Amino acid sequence: PGSDLYGEIFYGAGKGADGLFHSLYAQNNENYGNYLRYENRMDDYQRLNSVTAHSPLGVEGMTGDIWKASEEPRISVEGEWDEMRAVENEPAELSMEEAQGKADALMRQLKLEEYKCYDKDLYCQYRSFEEGVLKYRNIYVFQYLRNQDGVFINNEGNSKLTDGWQGDDYVKREWPGESVLVYVNDSGIAGFYYLAPIETVETVVEKSQMKSFEEIKDIFKQMIVVANASQGETADIHIDRVTLRYTRISEENSFDTGLLVPVWDFEGRLSLNTGRAEKNGSLLTINAIDG
Repeated sequence: PGSDLYGEIFYGAGKGADGLFHSLYAQNNENYGNYLRYENRMDDYQRLNSVTAHSPLGVEGMTGDIWKASEEPRISVEGEWDEMRAVENEPAELSMEEAQGKADALMRQLKLEEYKCYDKDLYCQYRSFEEGVLKYRNIYVFQYLRNQDGVFINNEGNSKLTDGWQGDDYVKREWPGESVLVYVNDSGIAGFYYLAPIETVETVVEKSQMKSFEEIKDIFKQMIVVANASQGETADIHIDRVTLRYTRISEENSFDTGLLVPVWDFEGRLSLNTGRAEKNGSLLTINAIDG
């Protein structure tokens, strides 16, 4: 049980009787979102404490306990490591296809068939840091997003945040994007996240008309310049992916309700003239109905 501030919270951890240390964290929180996280590991249970339903994949530039195996780790540890080494007792030597089969089976078992696999990769997860050696385990991470009419609903990086005074009250509330993550290694399911689930209750417009993509392209060409205009700076912008998807647009006078609308998402890389990457991923999102 929790307080009025944190809502209802449950946290439990096992004793490793079956050789794995299981942990479960669940919260029902109107201020920070509903959130379910399960993990197991060989050496010790995962200590969980969070009232913000953020994805462990994080936001670019932020630290966390996992990172892509193909990239340098972004983690907060005291000191620098001379060596990185995978722990021997938690391998992930199965293929990507075998791992996804286990993740898909779990989603079916949990009756979450409306979610489809959106992204997948091999990750490393922090285990310990001692005497200059950073130890980690390898895990496959599969991200599932709700899919409606063959189109993904994606609100990554589009968390709604209220943080400030409203009259005499200080209000801090967050509505993060919905997502499901499944961790898999050779032992099977190694982790499960269920982040900020939404509920669709009605169709507001049965057959809305979208602008043509040619119109959207013209809007993009204008707005990408306006959005990134900076005094004395030039930048290179490379777009390598354009996706039609649904996103959640919140209602003005209601924090936790909104509309799902189709949008065109332009993804790529923006680099300043110094050669430093300023941003990777979504660079501009345009409402497909009104531009």
